[in-house]
Amino acid sequence: MVPAMKRTALGRLFLLLFLLLAAEVAVRVVLPGATVAPTAWNEAERDGLCGGVRYVTDGAGQRARATERLARPLAHPIVIVGGEFTAAPGLALAERYPERLEKRARAGGFSDVVALAVADREAELRRVLALPRANGASAADGGPPDSVVRHPVGPDVVILEIDGSVYGGDAPLFAIAAPDPPPPPFDFGALRVVDAWELFQLRRARKRDEAAIVDLVQRDGFTGRASSAMRQRIDRLTAAFHGGEPTAEQRRFARGVLAEVHGLRRSLARAAAREQWSRLFTELRDAQRTAIVLVTGPTLPSLALVQVAEALGHAIVHAPPFELDAELRHALPGGPRPAALVHAQVADALWATLSKRGLLPTAAAAPAAVIERADAIEQSHFSRGGLEESAIRLVERAVDSHLLVAPGALPLGILAGVAEGGRVAADGCLELVLRRPALARELVVRGELPAGSTVELERRARVARQLEVARSRPQLLGPASGRPGFERVEWSFEPPPSEGPIGYDGLEFALATPTEFWLREVLYVVAPPDESER
Repeated sequence: MVPAMKRTALGRLFLLLFLLLAAEVAVRVVLPGATVAPTAWNEAERDGLCGGVRYVTDGAGQRARATERLARPLAHPIVIVGGEFTAAPGLALAERYPERLEKRARAGGFSDVVALAVADREAELRRVLALPRANGASAADGGPPDSVVRHPVGPDVVILEIDGSVYGGDAPLFAIAAPDPPPPPFDFGALRVVDAWELFQLRRARKRDEAAIVDLVQRDGFTGRASSAMRQRIDRLTAAFHGGEPTAEQRRFARGVLAEVHGLRRSLARAAAREQWSRLFTELRDAQRTAIVLVTGPTLPSLALVQVAEALGHAIVHAPPFELDAELRHALPGGPRPAALVHAQVADALWATLSKRGLLPTAAAAPAAVIERADAIEQSHFSRGGLEESAIRLVERAVDSHLLVAPGALPLGILAGVAEGGRVAADGCLELVLRRPALARELVVRGELPAGSTVELERRARVARQLEVARSRPQLLGPASGRPGFERVEWSFEPPPSEGPIGYDGLEFALATPTEFWLREVLYVVAPPDESER
């Protein structure tokens, strides 16, 4: 009897497993076999799987047909203009923060939430603000309550997602503990059963990882382990720059910090972007638009732009620091993605901001617990500012006023344009950062050129808001040691004007005529004490 009962139970178990697999196969046969890469979040007409969920875009590259919704006359909506975080490849629609926020917004009298995930957020935001909208119904006719601010044209509330890419920065450089790259997707063609099993495994992994993230957030509220990871990074950098040997990843991070804070190319691009976005933020204020700036990703590449928005009175909301903790954006076979719980917290933070700004009636306002949790994440962001400042100062101390190219790793002060050994591309230019001493008399560049070459070297530096250009002809120093057919040459420049006696100069050098060039040395020559007193 007992063996028969066991056989019956085992048979039912196998039947259940068969039915589950059959259901997955049925779903997978209906769904396309293609896997959508997370990097294709703004491509048009995509239909496939990403992170175990269906990912479909329309002709404008929008999920959930957001463009069609926006094409209608606008009547009291919240419009989100975002990027990859808003698109959330690998997240189901119900897990994204726009869909979570829409429930709160509709309860507060807004018609809907339209999320636009685009690459060019500046152009899209201008298009959105130029759209007319239909006259909203009065509260007596079932329209929005009188406590909600309404405007004659454009959306009532605009949420703008800001990250490093908007301002021209390289945000991935500042992320900590990046997830391992996903394995290449399987392509079994018509072998739907195996494809279905892969999808089943993806969904199981999603549930398991989300459960781990829920536990993590309950223990440290998004911020504890992220701050710890930042502190550990600084400790490792300190050890590497004081007697140790920085790793390749640490060198990339250090160069990213120098390029962001002092680099010439980045400063010029940043100045142009700041001017463009300042005009846009000013237009938002002058038109009395309600704007909320949602800051996602690392702080450094977007800090100055956020300060402009804040100075003009726009509300600022920081997403939880998912870039500092790999579990908050864990890797799946479909690719890295922000966790669903991060999106849930962003929706709550926006709900709290709408409530504090008086844009929701009391009945639909966020409770005190939600507001307190959002405020705690904001305070944690400000407290991490000291850690980020420490990282900047640490990297700056690793830069000297004398840059010597020797065998091995390139000096940290070289940002771009120089290959290992000091070779500079014939048709390119090199960018570097030097610490400027107090009594700088001369800026000297030494290198090696083919014998007989007398090529001028052009030096570019930023002075105030202008780009200063100077040229110098080479002085021959003799044959290059161990390099037949090459001569040692030296170019001499006056130091570019500086705002202070000691600072960090972002410089760029380029040969006037393309030729083979090997960089050997760049240094500031300090004036002798008696000369400086004249």
